[in-house]
Amino acid sequence: MRKVNTPMKMGLVGFLVLLGTIGCALATNKDLSQAKAKMNNFLAGSGLNIKSSKYVDSLGLYEFVVDGNRIIYLDEKMKNVLIGDVINVKTKENYTEKRAAQLDVIDFNKLPFDQAIKVVQGNGQVKIAVFTDPDCPFCKKLEQDLKKIDNITIYNFLYPIDGLHPNARKKAIQIWCQGDKKSQVWVDYMRDNKSIPKVSECSNPIQKNLKLGHEVGIYGTPVIFLPDGQRIGGYVPYDQFTKVINQYRKK
Repeated sequence: MRKVNTPMKMGLVGFLVLLGTIGCALATNKDLSQAKAKMNNFLAGSGLNIKSSKYVDSLGLYEFVVDGNRIIYLDEKMKNVLIGDVINVKTKENYTEKRAAQLDVIDFNKLPFDQAIKVVQGNGQVKIAVFTDPDCPFCKKLEQDLKKIDNITIYNFLYPIDGLHPNARKKAIQIWCQGDKKSQVWVDYMRDNKSIPKVSECSNPIQKNLKLGHEVGIYGTPVIFLPDGQRIGGYVPYDQFTKVINQYRKK
């Protein structure tokens, strides 16, 4: 699902791409500006944009976070780009993996909930957000688990993946355009496989959801965001999932 036609396709661990040579002794703000300019030049035409940049003194590398929360490095001399994991030789700590986990956390309360289908069960105490595709089998499997969980609010962000499910976008739009009935139609379709009533196409948030997902690095479904912004990527067995949810009931 990670089909990105960019330099990131060359992403073998430790792969080096020669750029040009610009010397730099100490990492200053001026150096960071130069490094960012170098990286922007490298990314030109790739469709990727730099979201954040910094110099990591402990690594002796410039770190760039680009669209999709991908991490790319530039060496101190701004000569080579490193695409892959940086791992400490002595401790075996994977710096890149640890940093990626930090980037995966979002501000849950800043999600655009008006772009989601809201389903409330019981008192709705625990709130989660799910990026979901109406034709994704694992999303439907998740729905079978969700219907057994009480006192939860589920914000369903319709996220059809055209490359895998060519009819999913049309279904997502039809579900969204059901007006006040969209929550029930969503539940009926995903949990009980009932047909979607045909309605006229309306203004919908599908494209906005896809843009949002791209920004936070969602490449498959389902993806669940928990109340503190932690992410669960993919389907998690019911017993494990309920243990996670129950932790938030205690808070």
